[in-house]
Amino acid sequence: MQASRLGQTMGMRSSKLFALLLLAALVSAACSGGSVDTASTTPEPTVQFADSPTPIPDSPTPIPDSSTPTAAPIVLTNEEMTAAAIAAFDASPEPAELLAWDHLDAEITANKVTLRLCSWTGDTVFNEVRLVNYLVEPDIDGNPTTQLIFSNPTPGECLNTQLINSAYEAINTYETYWAGVLEDPTTFNETEAAEFKSPGLIKLNIESVGEWVRDGLNWQGFPSPPLPNSTIVEILWRRYEQNREVFAVISCRELRSDYGLYQAGVLIDDFKPDNPPGTDVIDIFKLTRDQNNWIVLGVESFGWSNCLAMQPDWVTGVNAWKPDLGEWRSIEEQPSQ
Repeated sequence: MQASRLGQTMGMRSSKLFALLLLAALVSAACSGGSVDTASTTPEPTVQFADSPTPIPDSPTPIPDSSTPTAAPIVLTNEEMTAAAIAAFDASPEPAELLAWDHLDAEITANKVTLRLCSWTGDTVFNEVRLVNYLVEPDIDGNPTTQLIFSNPTPGECLNTQLINSAYEAINTYETYWAGVLEDPTTFNETEAAEFKSPGLIKLNIESVGEWVRDGLNWQGFPSPPLPNSTIVEILWRRYEQNREVFAVISCRELRSDYGLYQAGVLIDDFKPDNPPGTDVIDIFKLTRDQNNWIVLGVESFGWSNCLAMQPDWVTGVNAWKPDLGEWRSIEEQPSQ
Protein backbone atom coordinates (compact mmCIF):
# COMPACT_ATOMS: atom_id res chain seq x y z
CA MET A 1 0.00 0.00 0.00
CA GLN A 2 2.81 2.27 0.87
CA ALA A 3 4.33 1.50 -2.55
CA SER A 4 1.08 2.39 -4.25
CA ARG A 5 0.72 5.78 -2.66
CA LEU A 6 4.24 6.62 -3.51
CA GLY A 7 3.55 5.84 -7.11
CA GLN A 8 0.48 7.97 -7.13
CA THR A 9 2.42 10.70 -5.48
CA MET A 10 5.18 10.57 -8.06
CA GLY A 11 2.68 10.41 -10.93
CA MET A 12 1.06 13.62 -9.96
CA ARG A 13 4.34 15.34 -9.51
CA SER A 14 5.53 14.19 -12.99
CA SER A 15 2.43 15.62 -14.67
CA LYS A 16 2.92 18.99 -13.06
CA LEU A 17 6.56 18.96 -13.97
CA PHE A 18 5.76 18.26 -17.64
CA ALA A 19 3.28 21.06 -17.79
CA LEU A 20 5.77 23.48 -16.36
CA LEU A 21 8.45 22.39 -18.82
CA LEU A 22 6.04 22.83 -21.76
CA LEU A 23 5.10 26.32 -20.63
CA ALA A 24 8.73 27.29 -20.23
CA ALA A 25 9.51 26.04 -23.72
CA LEU A 26 6.71 28.12 -25.24
CA VAL A 27 7.86 31.26 -23.43
CA SER A 28 11.44 30.65 -24.51
CA ALA A 29 10.43 30.19 -28.12
CA ALA A 30 8.44 33.42 -28.12
CA CYS A 31 11.33 35.37 -26.68
CA SER A 32 13.93 33.91 -29.01
CA GLY A 33 11.88 34.38 -32.24
CA GLY A 34 11.72 30.60 -32.82
CA SER A 35 8.74 28.54 -33.75
CA VAL A 36 7.05 25.36 -32.83
CA ASP A 37 5.17 22.90 -34.94
CA THR A 38 1.80 23.94 -33.62
CA ALA A 39 2.00 27.83 -34.02
CA SER A 40 3.66 30.68 -36.19
CA THR A 41 4.07 34.46 -35.78
CA THR A 42 4.10 37.28 -38.43
CA PRO A 43 6.57 40.13 -37.76
CA GLU A 44 5.09 43.66 -37.93
CA PRO A 45 6.65 46.17 -40.38
CA THR A 46 9.15 48.62 -39.01
CA VAL A 47 8.49 52.40 -39.66
CA GLN A 48 11.41 54.82 -39.53
CA PHE A 49 10.94 58.60 -38.97
CA ALA A 50 13.45 61.24 -40.01
CA ASP A 51 14.42 63.90 -37.57
CA SER A 52 12.94 66.72 -39.81
CA PRO A 53 11.25 66.85 -43.29
CA THR A 54 13.39 67.88 -46.34
CA PRO A 55 11.83 71.03 -48.04
CA ILE A 56 10.94 70.92 -51.79
CA PRO A 57 12.34 74.05 -53.53
CA ASP A 58 9.88 76.35 -55.41
CA SER A 59 10.17 76.74 -59.25
CA PRO A 60 12.11 79.95 -60.18
CA THR A 61 10.11 82.86 -61.75
CA PRO A 62 11.01 83.15 -65.48
CA ILE A 63 12.83 86.40 -66.42
CA PRO A 64 11.80 87.99 -69.75
CA ASP A 65 14.46 88.07 -72.44
CA SER A 66 15.15 91.77 -72.93
CA SER A 67 17.38 91.10 -75.93
CA THR A 68 14.37 90.68 -78.34
CA PRO A 69 11.84 93.47 -77.57
CA THR A 70 8.45 93.43 -79.33
CA ALA A 71 8.45 96.00 -82.18
CA ALA A 72 5.64 98.56 -82.24
CA PRO A 73 3.38 98.24 -85.33
CA ILE A 74 4.15 100.69 -88.16
CA VAL A 75 1.21 102.95 -88.94
CA LEU A 76 1.14 105.24 -91.99
CA THR A 77 -0.55 108.62 -91.76
CA ASN A 78 -3.38 109.56 -94.11
CA GLU A 79 -1.08 112.05 -95.80
CA GLU A 80 1.58 109.37 -96.39
CA MET A 81 -0.97 106.93 -97.78
CA THR A 82 -2.49 109.53 -100.10
CA ALA A 83 0.91 110.71 -101.33
CA ALA A 84 1.96 107.12 -102.03
CA ALA A 85 -1.20 106.40 -104.03
CA ILE A 86 -0.83 109.61 -106.06
CA ALA A 87 2.83 108.86 -106.78
CA ALA A 88 1.94 105.32 -107.85
CA PHE A 89 -0.71 106.52 -110.30
CA ASP A 90 1.44 109.31 -111.70
CA ALA A 91 4.26 106.82 -112.32
CA SER A 92 2.00 104.25 -113.97
CA PRO A 93 -1.46 105.62 -114.93
CA GLU A 94 -4.28 103.19 -115.49
CA PRO A 95 -5.42 103.00 -118.23
CA ALA A 96 -2.09 103.69 -119.88
CA GLU A 97 -3.63 105.64 -122.79
CA LEU A 98 -4.56 108.58 -120.55
CA LEU A 99 -2.98 111.80 -121.77
CA ALA A 100 -3.60 113.91 -118.67
CA TRP A 101 -5.34 113.80 -115.31
CA ASP A 102 -6.12 116.05 -112.36
CA HIS A 103 -6.23 114.69 -108.80
CA LEU A 104 -9.51 115.96 -107.36
CA ASP A 105 -9.62 114.34 -103.93
CA ALA A 106 -8.95 111.10 -102.04
CA GLU A 107 -10.84 108.87 -99.60
CA ILE A 108 -9.11 106.53 -97.13
CA THR A 109 -10.73 103.42 -95.66
CA ALA A 110 -8.47 101.26 -93.45
CA ASN A 111 -5.46 100.41 -95.62
CA LYS A 112 -7.04 101.43 -98.94
CA VAL A 113 -6.93 104.78 -100.74
CA THR A 114 -9.43 105.75 -103.44
CA LEU A 115 -8.33 108.60 -105.70
CA ARG A 116 -10.88 110.61 -107.66
CA LEU A 117 -9.47 111.96 -110.90
CA CYS A 118 -10.48 114.11 -113.84
CA SER A 119 -8.88 112.24 -116.73
CA TRP A 120 -8.47 112.98 -120.43
CA THR A 121 -7.43 110.66 -123.24
CA GLY A 122 -6.76 113.50 -125.72
CA ASP A 123 -8.85 112.05 -128.53
CA THR A 124 -12.09 113.70 -127.41
CA VAL A 125 -13.30 117.04 -126.05
CA PHE A 126 -14.87 115.24 -123.09
CA ASN A 127 -13.31 114.33 -119.77
CA GLU A 128 -13.99 111.40 -117.50
CA VAL A 129 -14.29 111.23 -113.72
CA ARG A 130 -12.35 108.15 -112.61
CA LEU A 131 -11.99 106.29 -109.30
CA VAL A 132 -8.66 104.55 -108.68
CA ASN A 133 -8.25 102.31 -105.64
CA TYR A 134 -4.93 101.27 -104.08
CA LEU A 135 -3.94 98.99 -101.21
CA VAL A 136 -1.30 100.95 -99.26
CA GLU A 137 0.77 99.21 -96.58
CA PRO A 138 4.18 99.83 -94.95
CA ASP A 139 7.15 97.58 -95.60
CA ILE A 140 9.52 96.43 -92.83
CA ASP A 141 11.32 99.77 -92.99
CA GLY A 142 8.10 101.78 -92.70
CA ASN A 143 8.02 102.88 -96.33
CA PRO A 144 4.60 102.77 -98.02
CA THR A 145 4.00 100.16 -100.71
CA THR A 146 1.09 100.23 -103.14
CA GLN A 147 -0.96 97.71 -105.07
CA LEU A 148 -3.55 98.75 -107.67
CA ILE A 149 -6.98 97.26 -106.97
CA PHE A 150 -9.11 98.93 -109.66
CA SER A 151 -9.36 101.97 -111.96
CA ASN A 152 -12.90 102.60 -113.17
CA PRO A 153 -14.86 105.50 -114.69
CA THR A 154 -17.71 106.84 -112.58
CA PRO A 155 -20.65 109.16 -113.32
CA GLY A 156 -19.86 112.86 -113.19
CA GLU A 157 -18.43 115.74 -115.21
CA CYS A 158 -15.17 117.62 -114.83
CA LEU A 159 -12.84 119.91 -116.79
CA ASN A 160 -9.25 118.74 -117.07
CA THR A 161 -6.51 121.35 -116.70
CA GLN A 162 -4.50 120.05 -119.63
CA LEU A 163 -7.57 120.10 -121.88
CA ILE A 164 -8.35 123.76 -121.26
CA ASN A 165 -4.69 124.88 -121.29
CA SER A 166 -4.08 123.14 -124.61
CA ALA A 167 -7.28 124.74 -125.96
CA TYR A 168 -5.94 128.17 -124.94
CA GLU A 169 -2.67 127.41 -126.71
CA ALA A 170 -4.52 126.36 -129.86
CA ILE A 171 -6.65 129.52 -129.82
CA ASN A 172 -3.63 131.78 -129.33
CA THR A 173 -1.69 130.03 -132.09
CA TYR A 174 -4.68 130.31 -134.41
CA GLU A 175 -5.20 134.01 -133.67
CA THR A 176 -1.53 134.79 -134.32
CA TYR A 177 -1.70 132.97 -137.66
CA TRP A 178 -5.02 134.52 -138.68
CA ALA A 179 -3.94 138.04 -137.70
CA GLY A 180 -1.13 137.76 -140.25
CA VAL A 181 -3.60 136.77 -142.97
CA LEU A 182 -5.99 139.60 -142.05
CA GLU A 183 -3.18 142.14 -142.21
CA ASP A 184 -2.01 140.78 -145.60
CA PRO A 185 -4.66 138.54 -147.23
CA THR A 186 -2.25 137.57 -150.02
CA THR A 187 -0.36 135.36 -147.54
CA PHE A 188 -3.28 132.97 -147.11
CA ASN A 189 -2.25 129.36 -147.76
CA GLU A 190 -4.71 126.48 -147.62
CA THR A 191 -2.11 123.92 -146.54
CA GLU A 192 -0.94 126.10 -143.69
CA ALA A 193 -4.51 126.92 -142.72
CA ALA A 194 -5.31 123.19 -142.47
CA GLU A 195 -3.03 123.01 -139.41
CA PHE A 196 -5.47 125.21 -137.49
CA LYS A 197 -8.85 125.08 -139.19
CA SER A 198 -11.46 122.62 -140.32
CA PRO A 199 -12.03 122.08 -144.09
CA GLY A 200 -15.39 123.86 -143.87
CA LEU A 201 -13.87 126.94 -142.31
CA ILE A 202 -11.05 126.99 -144.85
CA LYS A 203 -13.62 126.96 -147.64
CA LEU A 204 -15.30 130.08 -146.18
CA ASN A 205 -11.89 131.73 -145.74
CA ILE A 206 -11.03 131.20 -149.40
CA GLU A 207 -14.11 133.16 -150.48
CA SER A 208 -13.51 136.03 -148.01
CA VAL A 209 -9.80 136.28 -148.65
CA GLY A 210 -10.43 136.35 -152.41
CA GLU A 211 -12.67 139.40 -152.04
CA TRP A 212 -10.17 141.22 -149.80
CA VAL A 213 -7.33 140.63 -152.22
CA ARG A 214 -9.45 141.72 -155.18
CA ASP A 215 -10.48 144.96 -153.49
CA GLY A 216 -7.15 145.69 -151.85
CA LEU A 217 -8.58 145.41 -148.34
CA ASN A 218 -7.06 144.30 -145.08
CA TRP A 219 -7.90 144.23 -141.38
CA GLN A 220 -6.19 145.76 -138.40
CA GLY A 221 -6.71 145.45 -134.66
CA PHE A 222 -5.81 141.77 -134.44
CA PRO A 223 -4.91 139.69 -132.60
CA SER A 224 -6.40 140.48 -129.22
CA PRO A 225 -4.14 139.83 -126.22
CA PRO A 226 -3.61 136.08 -125.65
CA LEU A 227 -5.83 133.96 -123.45
CA PRO A 228 -6.43 133.45 -120.61
CA ASN A 229 -4.87 136.38 -118.71
CA SER A 230 -6.18 139.19 -120.90
CA THR A 231 -9.88 138.78 -120.20
CA ILE A 232 -12.10 141.36 -118.52
CA VAL A 233 -14.34 138.71 -116.95
CA GLU A 234 -13.91 135.00 -116.43
CA ILE A 235 -13.78 132.72 -119.46
CA LEU A 236 -16.81 130.50 -120.00
CA TRP A 237 -17.00 127.10 -121.68
CA ARG A 238 -19.39 124.37 -122.71
CA ARG A 239 -19.28 121.04 -124.57
CA TYR A 240 -21.80 119.45 -126.88
CA GLU A 241 -22.18 117.25 -129.94
CA GLN A 242 -23.47 118.71 -133.19
CA ASN A 243 -22.49 116.36 -135.98
CA ARG A 244 -19.18 116.19 -134.13
CA GLU A 245 -17.84 116.96 -130.67
CA VAL A 246 -17.47 120.66 -129.91
CA PHE A 247 -15.63 122.43 -127.13
CA ALA A 248 -16.68 126.11 -127.04
CA VAL A 249 -14.87 128.92 -125.24
CA ILE A 250 -16.24 132.43 -124.82
CA SER A 251 -13.98 135.34 -123.86
CA CYS A 252 -14.33 139.06 -123.34
CA ARG A 253 -11.33 141.29 -124.06
CA GLU A 254 -10.71 144.94 -124.73
CA LEU A 255 -11.10 145.89 -128.38
CA ARG A 256 -7.98 147.35 -129.90
CA SER A 257 -8.28 151.02 -130.85
CA ASP A 258 -7.22 150.43 -134.47
CA TYR A 259 -9.84 147.73 -135.05
CA GLY A 260 -11.46 147.90 -138.49
CA LEU A 261 -11.28 147.24 -142.25
CA TYR A 262 -8.73 149.28 -144.20
CA GLN A 263 -7.94 150.06 -147.82
CA ALA A 264 -4.55 151.44 -148.74
CA GLY A 265 -3.98 152.29 -145.07
CA VAL A 266 -7.24 154.20 -144.73
CA LEU A 267 -9.97 153.03 -142.32
CA ILE A 268 -12.99 152.02 -144.37
CA ASP A 269 -15.21 150.63 -141.62
CA ASP A 270 -14.79 150.05 -137.90
CA PHE A 271 -18.28 148.50 -137.65
CA LYS A 272 -19.06 150.71 -134.68
CA PRO A 273 -22.77 151.32 -134.02
CA ASP A 274 -24.10 154.80 -133.34
CA ASN A 275 -24.44 154.15 -129.64
CA PRO A 276 -22.02 151.34 -128.84
CA PRO A 277 -22.59 149.53 -125.50
CA GLY A 278 -18.87 149.49 -124.83
CA THR A 279 -15.39 148.90 -126.15
CA ASP A 280 -15.10 145.16 -125.54
CA VAL A 281 -15.02 142.29 -127.99
CA ILE A 282 -16.71 138.99 -127.20
CA ASP A 283 -15.25 136.02 -129.08
CA ILE A 284 -16.79 132.57 -129.21
CA PHE A 285 -14.30 129.93 -130.31
CA LYS A 286 -15.56 126.50 -131.39
CA LEU A 287 -12.99 123.72 -131.40
CA THR A 288 -12.85 119.98 -131.87
CA ARG A 289 -10.22 117.25 -131.64
CA ASP A 290 -8.73 115.69 -134.75
CA GLN A 291 -5.90 113.17 -134.50
CA ASN A 292 -5.15 114.38 -130.97
CA ASN A 293 -4.90 118.02 -132.14
CA TRP A 294 -7.22 120.97 -131.65
CA ILE A 295 -8.92 122.22 -134.82
CA VAL A 296 -10.90 125.49 -134.99
CA LEU A 297 -14.38 124.96 -136.41
CA GLY A 298 -15.39 128.61 -136.30
CA VAL A 299 -15.16 131.93 -134.48
CA GLU A 300 -17.92 134.47 -133.76
CA SER A 301 -16.84 137.98 -132.79
CA PHE A 302 -19.03 140.75 -131.34
CA GLY A 303 -17.20 144.07 -131.20
CA TRP A 304 -18.17 147.16 -129.26
CA SER A 305 -19.76 145.09 -126.47
CA ASN A 306 -19.93 145.74 -122.74
CA CYS A 307 -19.32 142.51 -120.87
CA LEU A 308 -19.80 144.03 -117.43
CA ALA A 309 -23.29 145.19 -118.44
CA MET A 310 -24.57 141.62 -118.72
CA GLN A 311 -27.53 141.18 -116.38
CA PRO A 312 -27.87 140.03 -113.72
CA ASP A 313 -24.25 138.89 -114.06
CA TRP A 314 -21.84 137.75 -116.76
CA VAL A 315 -22.52 133.99 -116.55
CA THR A 316 -26.30 134.29 -116.27
CA GLY A 317 -26.41 136.94 -118.97
CA VAL A 318 -24.43 134.85 -121.47
CA ASN A 319 -26.64 131.82 -120.84
CA ALA A 320 -29.69 133.98 -121.54
CA TRP A 321 -28.03 135.40 -124.66
CA LYS A 322 -26.76 132.05 -126.03
CA PRO A 323 -28.95 129.41 -124.37
CA ASP A 324 -28.79 126.77 -127.08
CA LEU A 325 -26.50 123.73 -127.14
CA GLY A 326 -25.86 123.57 -123.41
CA GLU A 327 -25.04 125.59 -120.33
CA TRP A 328 -22.10 127.98 -120.20
CA ARG A 329 -19.91 127.47 -117.12
CA SER A 330 -17.10 129.49 -115.60
CA ILE A 331 -13.65 128.15 -116.31
CA GLU A 332 -12.75 128.91 -112.71
CA GLU A 333 -15.21 126.44 -111.27
CA GLN A 334 -15.31 122.66 -111.57
CA PRO A 335 -18.71 121.30 -112.67
CA SER A 336 -20.79 119.75 -109.91
CA GLN A 337 -19.82 116.10 -109.56
